[in-house]
Amino acid sequence: MCTICFLLHNRFSPCLLKLLGTNSTITCVYPDVYKSHTKFFCKKNHYTCENILSTKGKFTLTGSSRNKMTITVREITINDSGTYWCGAESTDNQTSNVFFGRLFLTVGLSMKAATLRCTVNNKRSSMTGSLKTYLNGSFNCSFPKHQR
Repeated sequence: MCTICFLLHNRFSPCLLKLLGTNSTITCVYPDVYKSHTKFFCKKNHYTCENILSTKGKFTLTGSSRNKMTITVREITINDSGTYWCGAESTDNQTSNVFFGRLFLTVGLSMKAATLRCTVNNKRSSMTGSLKTYLNGSFNCSFPKHQR
């Protein structure tokens, strides 16, 4: 199984529970101001973030429109565990690249039962969602309205 959780602009997107060896789709939403910038999807490697997108291969950019970029991950393995970032390249050599989404990917071999907690840390508190639905092999977490 693998757990995919996204944090975008202090809002939480669904946590998905997928089976080892399956494919998954990740959507990064970016602000209008970065529409014309070159986008990237990278995996944290110690103190750097290695761009891993390609037109074919394990991590593929499969679409980019309406302030969204869609990445397909093929045949998830244990080695895919880690921290990933969505971002846009800076157009100024004096400015760092901009990161607008962070993904935590944890992959496991097998399981008989699952407990899934979705957590978002903001300036005031941590919010924990509850397991809401199981549909087509995916679990979705939701938060009470007062915590969104």
